[in-house]
Amino acid sequence: GATEEGVLDILGNVWEWTSSPFEAYPRHKNKTLTLKKGRNSRRLDLLVPFDANSKVTMGGSFTNPYQAARIPTRRGAEKDQSTNALGFRCAASTRRGLDISRWVVDDDIRGSKQSEEGYQYELTAALDKWTWRQGTAKETWDREVGSQMEDAENPLEAYSVITGYDYILFTPVANVLASSVKELQKKTVDGEPEQLGVFSTTVPIMDPPLAAGSYIIAWRGDGIPRKNRDDKDDEDSESEAQADEEDEATIWDPKVQNIVIYSADGEPLVALPDIPLKYERLRDGEITVESVPANEKKGVVAHDAMRMVLATTAERRSFHFELNFKLAPGTISESWRK
Repeated sequence: GATEEGVLDILGNVWEWTSSPFEAYPRHKNKTLTLKKGRNSRRLDLLVPFDANSKVTMGGSFTNPYQAARIPTRRGAEKDQSTNALGFRCAASTRRGLDISRWVVDDDIRGSKQSEEGYQYELTAALDKWTWRQGTAKETWDREVGSQMEDAENPLEAYSVITGYDYILFTPVANVLASSVKELQKKTVDGEPEQLGVFSTTVPIMDPPLAAGSYIIAWRGDGIPRKNRDDKDDEDSESEAQADEEDEATIWDPKVQNIVIYSADGEPLVALPDIPLKYERLRDGEITVESVPANEKKGVVAHDAMRMVLATTAERRSFHFELNFKLAPGTISESWRK
């Protein structure tokens, strides 16, 4: 049968893997049962072999009596255990992008020189799309005749096979160490651009040109580094020339605020000028997409305009900023979750 949420076959069939360690619930107490009475009685200690290195499997399987086919039924299984009565269910968090954001950070970002920050996965802003096909099963045995028959693909009602997953997401860092835009501006001018989070996509971005992949999003305030200002105040023309060269070596315009996009390995790729930060109360990020038709007179090519209003937490409030990207027309269809 199905649960109230429409989940099928949650009991029986096979034990289902979970990601939870096999540990006791809070306030759990081992119990002792007394079987029979009098001289023939015996005590049975119900000691559960909890082991945090094992994972919880639940629901019972076809090898168990029906009494075990209950949602509260749990047991531990070694991580490398494999039996014909043990399986898993494909599932996803209800919040878009929450699951894949952890994979993106662990697989694409960890280990790069830009990845020292922690991340707030629960604040991920995302669009995503699942693709699937009808589930089928092969019938190779004719029960009535009792003989082998030709393979046939039969559709399975309420079963699908996942064939793909696309997403566009931004996951903010856990905490920007600044309590105002002015403080962050000074910090980034005299230091490095401040990482705000991770941007990842499975579809290419048309403008700015970014291939499918994962990127670091950082911000730099407007201003000339103190070191360069001191050099330019020096009457030595050689020092002044050297300071000018250092300014020109960066990909951003130091006179304006910039969003700087780095590769996952920390190489600066693109600077988006004139993107200010706002220091406000925390709000969830939001991504909207609008289809823009071509306009030859205005030199506009057809595209999907994606507007990302994003946030990353700071010491007391949060920094908010906006990104505007262009995608190929028709990239974000109605089948995407928005």
